[in-house]
Amino acid sequence: MRIDLAEVVGLLRELLGAKLVAYLGSVKETRAVSQWARGERGCSAQIERRLRHALQVALMVEQSDGAEVTAASTRRIGAARAFLASG
Repeated sequence: MRIDLAEVVGLLRELLGAKLVAYLGSVKETRAVSQWARGERGCSAQIERRLRHALQVALMVEQSDGAEVTAASTRRIGAARAFLASG
């Protein structure tokens, strides 16, 4: 069964946080993430595929290692992204 974009984004937002979902979706504001999650805004097919793949990976990590590991990994990814963006 295929879930719709709003549900994909909602689950990703719970697992990874709105900022990382915005980054994955190539948008600068978390407002777009909220709009996706409410079904008020669409995205390109490429971005939707990327978000669906990210959800698959996040769910595999959570299933294998638990929500705490998923959250910790997300924080490390966010810190690395900030470091790379700074210079």
